[in-house]
Amino acid sequence: MRVETDKYIFNTGKIPRGYGMWAFEIRGKTIFITGNYADAKKEAIKEAKRQDAFEIAVLP
Repeated sequence: MRVETDKYIFNTGKIPRGYGMWAFEIRGKTIFITGNYADAKKEAIKEAKRQDAFEIAVLP
């Protein structure tokens, strides 16, 4: 699974990490997950697999 972070890094100047409300784009739709970035990313990957997606993007 490819996790694209370019938009997040470009807009914030930082790599995604820590606790917060994370926005992920999967197949053109945005989902929000609150929690630690690593855990939120795992949940977003699970959701992407359910939707047969091959890539997700972390949004700023």
